[in-house]
Amino acid sequence: MIRRPPRSTRKESSAASDVYKRQVSNQKLMQQNLIDFDEANENYKNNSISSDEFKIILDNLSNKTLDILIKQEELKPNSSNKESSKFYEDSFAGFYSAFNLYSLYLEEGVSQYKIDSDYELELAIENSKNAVLYKSSC
Repeated sequence: MIRRPPRSTRKESSAASDVYKRQVSNQKLMQQNLIDFDEANENYKNNSISSDEFKIILDNLSNKTLDILIKQEELKPNSSNKESSKFYEDSFAGFYSAFNLYSLYLEEGVSQYKIDSDYELELAIENSKNAVLYKSSC
């Protein structure tokens, strides 16, 4: 018979593991924000919601994204997590910027804000992919 430790005995996790878990948590929160954005954007394009309603959603997503970015910046990654963490920070900052620019576009009607928002979204998605790829290669 194999003897196992009691279930109440917790295996200590490393600091790197804790940082990784928080990064994954931040990434999942951001993924939910993007799902919410895609849904709201689709509703806006289909005229299911007004530009004012869409702007409120964008402002809420922007605030949530800023919270995620702050949590990400507070992580203390070790050398194996540092590069991946930086990609996530850049990604979250890009999403934050994109949501704010889109909101400004709705508020002021300046088409350059929409163009800049689309660019920031593309860049943020690329940084997010790089973070995942970098983490997988470590």
